[in-house]
Amino acid sequence: MASFFTLYGCPSAIATSSAFSELVKGKSVVEAQLINNQDIVDALHGLPEQKIHCSCMAVEAFDRAVIDWVIKSIHNSKEDLESLGLPF
Repeated sequence: MASFFTLYGCPSAIATSSAFSELVKGKSVVEAQLINNQDIVDALHGLPEQKIHCSCMAVEAFDRAVIDWVIKSIHNSKEDLESLGLPF
């Protein structure tokens, strides 16, 4: 899977979103949905306690994007959805 994002925010928000985009490389949509905020924190070798919420924002944004895509593409063929790793 290829990923990209546009983000304006604090350095921790940018770092966690960047880490998430690296973690999803080569994964299906379903595999990427298994990534949680602790995986992002671990990839960054930790975050200050007051910035942990930034890792949650990356995961939540991805989940919302997937839901939005599925809703908008409900008329896609079964093969299109399966190619993304979405169970049918």
